[in-house]
Amino acid sequence: MLTLPEEFSKQISAFAPLFRKKVFEHAKVLMLGCLLSVAKRTVCGCLKTLGLDSQTCFHKYHRVLSLAKWSAYQASHRLLKLLINTFCQGENVLFP
Repeated sequence: MLTLPEEFSKQISAFAPLFRKKVFEHAKVLMLGCLLSVAKRTVCGCLKTLGLDSQTCFHKYHRVLSLAKWSAYQASHRLLKLLINTFCQGENVLFP
């Protein structure tokens, strides 16, 4: 498994309750790969960006999106809260 930067791990830990522990380890790698990828943001593209395209457990990363039980709605809610807390400190946020 990759050793992730501390700041990234701290921010991304907000999503940990959405996944089981083992699944979250794979989800973190995919999230980092997605952020760093300049090509298509597919599972294969994310892993290739991180140099993990030759891994033997490649299929486990695909299962994060297809078989793991998690809520995209809850993930988007947590992401919105993170963005507001990071970029709008002390300001009112209006959604038209």
